[in-house]
Amino acid sequence: MLQQLALMQPVNVIQTVDEDSENIERYSRVSRVIIDTFLNIFRDIIRSNISANKLYQMCLSHLKSFSSDQQTVLNGENSSNSYDSMDITLIYKLLRQLSLISPPTNGWGNKPEKADMKLADDVERIRRYRNHLAHRCNTNIGTDEFDDYFDKFRDIGCRMDLNFFNKTNYERLIKLHKTCSMDKQMQTKYMNALKQLENIKLQFEKKPIKFFLGRKF
Repeated sequence: MLQQLALMQPVNVIQTVDEDSENIERYSRVSRVIIDTFLNIFRDIIRSNISANKLYQMCLSHLKSFSSDQQTVLNGENSSNSYDSMDITLIYKLLRQLSLISPPTNGWGNKPEKADMKLADDVERIRRYRNHLAHRCNTNIGTDEFDDYFDKFRDIGCRMDLNFFNKTNYERLIKLHKTCSMDKQMQTKYMNALKQLENIKLQFEKKPIKFFLGRKF
């Protein structure tokens, strides 16, 4: 027994805790881009294509197609003539179903190829990143995966800055999210916010909204 104990390797508890903390911090940083920057990109896209008042008029006869929460958001945006309360789920549906932007290269709901660079291709990429991260079974993101996410996020931010004629600073913001100070409270905030997206997705994305406004969908 003593010989067996002597052969056993000590467990480095501190190192394990540090690795777990680093994984969680990386997950939180990726979450922050999804929750903050990508949401603002979606709001800028829809805002640049149609006013909130005009959008509401287009949806008015189809409000029953929306959930009660989404109806409340649409009513509020009409009153304020802004998109400050809309989330990615609702904006994506409106962009798609109202044909507010040209469709992605491979069509809505399909994964874009690496060479696909249309505005809607990045809309699809953002939606897919959001869904993939919300579906994750764990919050462990290693260094290589983390760097890969941020490389792709920066590419999207760069293209969005060009789309908005460099009046935005999305690429710079994404770069800051990778390295800026982030305490434990902030990490928990973004982790929880991203996990809540899964419940929102299940609630609002089971049935597609259908509009019939002289267009075919």
